[in-house]
Amino acid sequence: MLICLIIIFWRRISENFPRTATLIKMILKRLIYRIIIILVIVIFIFLPAIKFHLCEKTDDIIGKENQNSTIIFEKKIKYLLRSFPPPFKNTTKYLLMQIPQHWNGDCGGLANQMWRYAVIYSLAKSTGRFPGISYASTWTCDKLNSPREIERTFPLYHAVQYYFQVESNDDFIYDRTFEEHCCKYYDEEILEKYTAKYLIISPPPQSPKYLLNINNELRELFRFSDNIRMNVDNFIYRLFRFVLIHLASFCLF
Repeated sequence: MLICLIIIFWRRISENFPRTATLIKMILKRLIYRIIIILVIVIFIFLPAIKFHLCEKTDDIIGKENQNSTIIFEKKIKYLLRSFPPPFKNTTKYLLMQIPQHWNGDCGGLANQMWRYAVIYSLAKSTGRFPGISYASTWTCDKLNSPREIERTFPLYHAVQYYFQVESNDDFIYDRTFEEHCCKYYDEEILEKYTAKYLIISPPPQSPKYLLNINNELRELFRFSDNIRMNVDNFIYRLFRFVLIHLASFCLF
């Protein structure tokens, strides 16, 4: 309403008092120019201080976010390892998986590594042992497709995967059950008969039944890194933005 009244008032002045209207325009232009100049000067004077203040605030926010992310990450690690005895404790017993010699040090692809750890995680949880991978003279996992693939893709999985060198330790035993029938399901109780500190089994059993009791843990273990999820979100945003722009253009024209 106020804007309408101002417009009507201005039209009447322009029609009845053209010289006055011209003078008002000149005054307003000069006033606007001066305001713009003052704003530019103020911005140039205070911009460094503003930038410094904003940078400090941003650094504080980023620092707090990183701190919170670290706390959450550590809590998730504790959650994933809560069902196992603490590693490196004298009384802790381990369930380890060793890769065959004929693999020639090849760790396998990403999917193979994920499946391997998921199965050993499940079996160790059922038998009260700590899960890990056994390093040996025949296998040191030095032929990864990408050396930091696991770390960059699944940081939680990377954080809880332990490797052990037990060849020099006499307190270990090797179970060959899964060498004979890799795809057959064996009850985890067959592994409870062993009392050795280190129980080593052959390459992972292929039965999906071993994963049924660890669904929640698997979702956490193989949760993509923040960097990957951010890249995916950005890609989806750009994709839908591109589609929406073209749809709008199509509808308008």
